[in-house]
Amino acid sequence: WKTNNAFGRFILLTYNLTVLYSWTMANKQVEDLPDYDDEGGDHPIIFEIAFHRFLGVSFGVIWAVIITMSLFPNSARSRIRRGLSILWLRMGIIWHSGPLAYEVVENNEYQLIGIRD
Repeated sequence: WKTNNAFGRFILLTYNLTVLYSWTMANKQVEDLPDYDDEGGDHPIIFEIAFHRFLGVSFGVIWAVIITMSLFPNSARSRIRRGLSILWLRMGIIWHSGPLAYEVVENNEYQLIGIRD
């Protein structure tokens, strides 16, 4: 079971969202319901709700993969990853050294710490 923790959480989250949405739809007043009745309206159909959410998530994932592969090829993603890693490392070094405690050196310049220091 330890290897499938994320999968189990995903299933429980999906179940909770579907059941809570259908419960909310069932407890709403008739005048508060939307005009379209594709998910059952006053008597929600859980399969319809789950299917609509499945389609929405699937199209979103496919769209994200297409955009990622077309706009950011593998070489660009590795360069972005490397650049962000260096940026975060530098920000961590600066934050660890106490960025609010910098003092002015005698030649009126601020002294910053680099990766090599």
